[in-house]
Amino acid sequence: MVIRRGLIWILVASVLLVIFGAGVAAQSGEGDPRVARFALVLENRTDRAETEALLDAAAAVITAVNDTFWYQFEQFDLEAARDLQTEVIGVLTLETSPEDNESYQAELRFYPVPWRDREPDETDRDETLPLLSETLLTVALDRAGRYQRESTWEILVAAVERVLPSARPVTTVTFRAEGFRSRTPITVGGLPEWVAAEAPSDPAAEVNLSLRTLRSYDATVDAPGFRPENVRFYLEREPLVIETSLRKYPRHSLALTARGLSWPGLEYTWYDRATRWTLHGGVTTFAWGLTPLRQIGAGFGDDERPDRDAQLVTSLPLTELEIGGGRLLGDRDNPGRWHLSAAGVVRFTHGDLDWGLEPVTPAALRLGVGRERELPWLMLLSQRVSTDFFWPVEEAFLQAPRWSSMVGPVLWHFPVYRLALRVVL
Repeated sequence: MVIRRGLIWILVASVLLVIFGAGVAAQSGEGDPRVARFALVLENRTDRAETEALLDAAAAVITAVNDTFWYQFEQFDLEAARDLQTEVIGVLTLETSPEDNESYQAELRFYPVPWRDREPDETDRDETLPLLSETLLTVALDRAGRYQRESTWEILVAAVERVLPSARPVTTVTFRAEGFRSRTPITVGGLPEWVAAEAPSDPAAEVNLSLRTLRSYDATVDAPGFRPENVRFYLEREPLVIETSLRKYPRHSLALTARGLSWPGLEYTWYDRATRWTLHGGVTTFAWGLTPLRQIGAGFGDDERPDRDAQLVTSLPLTELEIGGGRLLGDRDNPGRWHLSAAGVVRFTHGDLDWGLEPVTPAALRLGVGRERELPWLMLLSQRVSTDFFWPVEEAFLQAPRWSSMVGPVLWHFPVYRLALRVVL
């Protein structure tokens, strides 16, 4: 019973192969898909049945050439050759030799499949196409009518090897990367295994690869000190040049800041090359700031400071020095990323003659959360909201500023928005 079911499945599979084969026989191929692809038509122009063995012997030898993939057609059909993505169509003809009726003349001709110039039509035949190669060979059957040894067909094998470059479905893809002001040496990865071995391992200003046509690819362009860039492309039959603009990893940056959109500052940030940790140090001065919405009065109903008019420019004898660190959230390769930070702040007062620590709240802990976004020309737009925690040392002289509150012994300053434009050094 089991054997009978097995025979039934074999019969069904055979029928399906016949139906979907549609008169085309294919030689299976594995490995590198860039091997030469041929369509082959066999034409027996004799009236002798024994010559079929001779024709099959020649076909078996030439289709066994290394790095080739063959489809065998029953007739010359350019449309079918194009559908199967073959680059060259060959015609192997066997006819009686005009010099000797007991010998035969084998002729092997190769023609390019017309992909680019025009669409093939029903009138296309081998005589209407440019000829890539033509080879003639005279052979004879032995007395037993057996086909010849493989060495007999060496001339035809050599003809196949001559047209191999034309039959390979490949074209050149050139990768280039423009860095800051100059071309950046790159490496290309993420490609299939059959081409990865050909990609140079050392960075080069230009990488040229031969890839299989009519396929989609995903590649990664990388360079030391730059952020990798993923490239997805579909390769037609024409050579392709892919140019990318790599973004440099932020290693050192210098930023102009505006605390509360009013007080100017300068900040340096160091980014670790292998992790998402950062260190920063900066200075903010309150000696001069644009404060068009700031009111001098402490609040409405304050009789001691009745001046509550808005001022365009405000000057305070105060400077803050900040030193801290932080961590990027998410993938560091993402051009837009969130950032957590913590820093210690030391405050200085300065008058006309002397400098010194701010006597009431000289230090603070600053916690912040922000986001930075990479811009062209090695720029980073940085935004941060931070809140300060002060420990007053002279509470008797403490005058809580606006937007703050005492939480036990700690003066909590409500979050302040800071905008910065960074330049990657």
